[in-house]
Amino acid sequence: MKKEFEKRPNTGGLFAVKSKQASNFPDYRGDVLIQLSEFEIKDGMIEVSLSGWKKQYSGGTWLSLQAKKPWVKDGQTQPQKTQEIQDDDIPF
Repeated sequence: MKKEFEKRPNTGGLFAVKSKQASNFPDYRGDVLIQLSEFEIKDGMIEVSLSGWKKQYSGGTWLSLQAKKPWVKDGQTQPQKTQEIQDDDIPF
């Protein structure tokens, strides 16, 4: 009996698309289940760092994915979004 794929928080998978109908179709497709309480939400968005492991199954190769908070070196803060400055805002 086949074991059903278990979705766990902050994991997912990408599987090869077997019947691409056009060159702009994706090569891989899949889902990631994100537990939002583990991420900082800014302006309705989250930044996620993804890691992937190549795996084999009876249908071929797939990528097992893990989502984490972006890595920040000790003592540093995450880079802040830069604000675009218009020419009119420059005083000279």
